[in-house]
Amino acid sequence: MLPKLQEAEYKGDYRIWLKFADGVEGEIDFEKELWGEIFGSSVISVGKEAPF
Repeated sequence: MLPKLQEAEYKGDYRIWLKFADGVEGEIDFEKELWGEIFGSSVISVGKEAPF
């Protein structure tokens, strides 16, 4: 059975805090997992218009 996600919170940069239905919780840092052109400094922030 897959774990059921109850809560998630953006913590800044590449970090997300997660809490699951079974009580397990923790923070994941995706900085080393998300690389390349699409995840570089040209990523558009939420709430900002695309420059194209």
